[in-house]
Amino acid sequence: MEENYRRLKEINKKLRREIRQRMGGDFNELNINELQALEAKMDSSLLAIRERKPPLKRLLTMFLGTMSSKLEQTNTRKRINYTLYEELDAGDMERTRDVYRGISFWI
Repeated sequence: MEENYRRLKEINKKLRREIRQRMGGDFNELNINELQALEAKMDSSLLAIRERKPPLKRLLTMFLGTMSSKLEQTNTRKRINYTLYEELDAGDMERTRDVYRGISFWI
């Protein structure tokens, strides 16, 4: 149990050091080979991000388009409901029926 704890603590220490290096700190202890290895890791990470970016951008565009369409539909329904409410409030049922017939294709 104690040995496992030490091993995990050492792994944690190495990972934290690597994170600090990727964030731009803790370079003083690195030799030239380690710096080159870090640079190669950064390049491969950047390439992976660039490869993932276009599909995510398309997905976000589709999602935002869908949400925009749903918001427009909701807004249209609310305007229709408000118009009908105003006509009902005015008390002219014949006019309310005419308005409803005129906008029933929106519903």
